Amino acid sequence: MELDWTSHFDRDTRAVPTETVWRERLLPELREARQRLASRPAETVIDFRGKVLLSVPLAVGACFPEVAGDRFRVEQSTRGETVLWRSDAKPTWRRLQGTEHESAPDAKDLLVVFQLTGDAGPDVEQFLAGHPQRFRAVLVLEPEGGPHDGAVGSDGDAVASAVLARERIRQARVRWRTATTHLIPYAPAGCCLFLGQRLNAMGAVVAYERTAAGGYVPFLTVETG
Repeated sequence: MELDWTSHFDRDTRAVPTETVWRERLLPELREARQRLASRPAETVIDFRGKVLLSVPLAVGACFPEVAGDRFRVEQSTRGETVLWRSDAKPTWRRLQGTEHESAPDAKDLLVVFQLTGDAGPDVEQFLAGHPQRFRAVLVLEPEGGPHDGAVGSDGDAVASAVLARERIRQARVRWRTATTHLIPYAPAGCCLFLGQRLNAMGAVVAYERTAAGGYVPFLTVETG
């Protein structure tokens, strides 16, 4: 099953679809794809292929949630080698550390930075400077020892990171009493896919993409229930 979204993206300028395009065309296409695949045998694994921005696999995962029994196999490039990661791999003991701080006491939104393979800090600082008083708290999730290109070595690492991230985000939402979660991903595409599958019962999640000039812009909003 092929979804051709190339006309909505520009790699050179990092132009992305508008929220209207996502809501009225792209997300409905994903939902239709899931309906068409609904009759597949229960043990079937869905192969996911595509050269896409990080928030696209996040959206795919959210439309094919783990709680519905959907399982993926995805191509992932890791240090020059392309391997197959499975969303039902056994989680490793890889740990995910989180730091959080209050930003604007009267705000209602939570900002989450999911950085595994690189440090998004400078761009996030620029983003926050342009959005004062927007976020109740900021949660930064990264591997023990900090983000680096070898932080996710297997699908088991990716699954562990997704499971732990979901739990830390849930805890932060409760602790800070926030409504909408804003998510900046800096992680392998497979990790974003697996995290998207686990963002159930999290309310509205706004995913962001990095612009060509640096900083971040809203990419899409996923209603997770």
